[in-house]
Amino acid sequence: MTVGETGELAVRTPILMQGYFNDEEQTRKSFRDGWFLTGDLVRADAQGRYYFVSRKKDIIRRRGENVAGSELDRVIGEHPGVLVAAAIGVHSEFGDEDILVAVKPKEGLALTEQDVVDWCRQRLTAMKVPRYVILLDDMPLTPTHKVAKAELRKDPTLRQRAVDFNA
Repeated sequence: MTVGETGELAVRTPILMQGYFNDEEQTRKSFRDGWFLTGDLVRADAQGRYYFVSRKKDIIRRRGENVAGSELDRVIGEHPGVLVAAAIGVHSEFGDEDILVAVKPKEGLALTEQDVVDWCRQRLTAMKVPRYVILLDDMPLTPTHKVAKAELRKDPTLRQRAVDFNA
């Protein structure tokens, strides 16, 4: 990996696991030439230090560009009216994906979908501004209390219920 480039972190050590229990397919996908592919995207600096960028599965491919969902989650989560935000990719008629952001507002604070998009336009490049925004009373959570983006992606009505800022 060259300096400043983002790539998947791969590790090899004699004490690494031999594979996933009873899952040969996942084991095969997770190893390449003896290297374990972590699923973490990192960036290297000139001193050889690595910086976490995002999870590989949390990348949204928008019009040929990679957008880290975790970056959007962080930036939108800094809005004073946002309790939690989760950016996911949804089907786009232009190919690749469009960005949908699900937001749980802080209780007692007024927040609109337009507020979220305005916040993004002030802090993100145009490519990263979500097309769809939906405000939710509740978000699905994983056992570790992170937003379960996989559950959001499974909801077939999420995009239809969201405000479309390209409409």
